[in-house]
Amino acid sequence: MFKQALAFIGKRVASGACIALGLFGTAYALTSLQRDLTATGIDQPTLVDFLGNVVTKVNAIDASVDSNVTLATELRTDHGTNKTTIDESRTAIIELIDDHATYKSAVNDLVARVNQILVSDAFANTVLANDATGTAGLAGPSVAVDGVNPENVQFDNGIFYRVNGQTFYKGVDAEVDLSAECTGAGDTISTSGSGTLWLFVNPAGTVDCDTANGTTENEASAIATLAQYSVATNTVPVGSDDVAVGVIQVTEGGSGAFTWGTDSITDETETYYSLQGLPGVETAMASFALDVGTPTFTYGAATVRLGTGARVALTGKANVTITGSNVADGNTGVWLFYALADDDELAVQLSAAEADLATAQATVRDHTPNPLLPLIGVIYVENASGVDFVPNTTNLDANNITATFTTLGPGTNQVEVGRDALGQPFSALTNDAPATLAATDPTASAAGLSASAPTAVSDTDDLTLSRP
Repeated sequence: MFKQALAFIGKRVASGACIALGLFGTAYALTSLQRDLTATGIDQPTLVDFLGNVVTKVNAIDASVDSNVTLATELRTDHGTNKTTIDESRTAIIELIDDHATYKSAVNDLVARVNQILVSDAFANTVLANDATGTAGLAGPSVAVDGVNPENVQFDNGIFYRVNGQTFYKGVDAEVDLSAECTGAGDTISTSGSGTLWLFVNPAGTVDCDTANGTTENEASAIATLAQYSVATNTVPVGSDDVAVGVIQVTEGGSGAFTWGTDSITDETETYYSLQGLPGVETAMASFALDVGTPTFTYGAATVRLGTGARVALTGKANVTITGSNVADGNTGVWLFYALADDDELAVQLSAAEADLATAQATVRDHTPNPLLPLIGVIYVENASGVDFVPNTTNLDANNITATFTTLGPGTNQVEVGRDALGQPFSALTNDAPATLAATDPTASAAGLSASAPTAVSDTDDLTLSRP
């Protein structure tokens, strides 16, 4: 090849042109040779100088080639190192993906177990026991009308109660001044209507109380007003560290509106509930289903426990109605089914506008549990009929109406009531571990370069030229 280069140079010399060599982007200029030769022959010194310049430039090219060979060899070596690193990284990533799936399963299990602990009775805000100062047994604070001022009440028993996992004691309260101590003071019950005042105590032993819905109540029955706790428009319990200890249920006798904290309680029909423990289901309903071709349902026998500790045997009933707002097409309605006594039950509407069944179930999960009434079942109605579902009018098995009846049994209902600890600050763990990584395993890096290392040009190949 070098000979070919020299032949090329010779031709260019004959023309007297300036010669330039280039390699790897570098130009190597050569000095020009004179065009005319003398008659006596070639100007040998000039030719020697020219060829010496060629040798110098070619040797420079040789050095550049050596440098590039070295660089190529290093790149080949680096490729092998990088391939090893990439393969090791791929292995590590695959292991991390597998580990993620394992950790996800473990975290989800921990979330479930922690939530079970949080919802258990052990963490519920509730009255634990009483000191039997006035009434022994499951009597809680033994709420009664005040002996002097019948618009007020009194606690005849001291109570031990739990708030946010800690136990506190409140002694006998000779008079609870409703007008001074209650948020709900001044709320009214319409003529001949039914209403309820809920009594709370905080860790300091301070009493507060409130009604469930606004300033005026006008429910049709005692259970209807008691069931409003879980669908209240007022905030119950009043404080985040309050525990429900009692209930006063009043049915106005027809003489005119009743005002809490002002009017005599004993002038009306009243019932006092002293809470101790949590409501629950001891024996689940034997049946719970819609009545074919009607807007009603039937439930079977069950045994329940009120928040007072009283045990109630339910014989069951057919043709029970549901009431509430219409459920628009495309929405899902949900009703909570409570029992107060045998043949005294109520399905109260929790929501009429849930997006779907799953959302409705989440609403039930997160509702405020009633501290008196045991929740024995839940009814969901999914409406895809194209028209409104009208409670107590539209058949529960009508076309494109899907009614789901969920029975709550021993333990499940008590956990449901204990969950949220009857008002204690509580939030279920929701940061569920994400799904397994969707990315596929990384592709293995390419094999090592197949070309062998370039052969270096030896320094002994340098051209030399001496003057004759």
